[in-house]
Amino acid sequence: RAQLANGDAAAAKTTLGAATRFADYNAPRQVEIANLQLAASNPAGAAYSLEKALSSNPDYLPAQALMTAVDLRTGNVAKADKRALGIVTLNPKRAVGFSLQGDIAMVKGQTGSAVDAYRRAHRAEPSSSTLLQLFRALSSSEGEKTGQQLIEGWLKVNTQDNAARKALADSYARAGNFSAARLTYDAALKINPDDAEALNNLANVQLRLKDPGAVKTAELALGKAPGNPLLIDTLGWALLQNGQPDRAVQVLRDARLREPGNPEIRYHLAVALAQTGRKVEAKEELEVALKGGRNFESAAEAEKLLRLVR
Repeated sequence: RAQLANGDAAAAKTTLGAATRFADYNAPRQVEIANLQLAASNPAGAAYSLEKALSSNPDYLPAQALMTAVDLRTGNVAKADKRALGIVTLNPKRAVGFSLQGDIAMVKGQTGSAVDAYRRAHRAEPSSSTLLQLFRALSSSEGEKTGQQLIEGWLKVNTQDNAARKALADSYARAGNFSAARLTYDAALKINPDDAEALNNLANVQLRLKDPGAVKTAELALGKAPGNPLLIDTLGWALLQNGQPDRAVQVLRDARLREPGNPEIRYHLAVALAQTGRKVEAKEELEVALKGGRNFESAAEAEKLLRLVR
């Protein structure tokens, strides 16, 4: 875990390989190790740990479920499908098998089947987790409004479910209903004022609403999770929108140094550089941002700005 936290996946794989040997055929331990192998981007190592778990306890549900996810991750869809069906057959009153069938249907592009599977999972075990799976599939297949109605109904009863509330706020924001998104993030923060993600998302919504309070909210978010490049980026962008381009450049440079592969951060920095007269540097940032393709939110704006600073 320490090696993973330090970004040393190679060392983590070696350590976890040793852990697998020490754990022998202890199924719960091997499942724990397999999860960490997946965090280290080593699905083959995870599969090996799970095979040891299942050799001692073939019907151990956590191992069966995780092996299905590993099969799906490695492209063995047919094997995942067969394993998920076996889980449903042996555990018809549990959500996990239906959830896995929903995941498999999503990979196949069968969103209607995925909705049906996730609905069965939520019916079997109503929870925030099964709700959000169903919500994402519904939003994908039937639109944000249908997904929003699902969560709105859930929150009338499950008033303390902040994961669902934040998902609803995110959905409002995606749909352009920024006023509703702000109210929903505010409600989430009343329950958990220290939620850095909710604070950051609220700051972004405030930016859309041209609310100068976005700077203060972004500063609060960063105070809860110092060093997070996405939160640093939000603060820099908020400062720029608030008429503080010089400070914005400093903050956005920090964000770019921490996550140089993020084209959105590079675009934000380029805008700040252009506003402070550094057109050559802005051009360099935009060219790097667009080099990886146009699959980021501000790609069109980045191309337009690049034409202006050339």
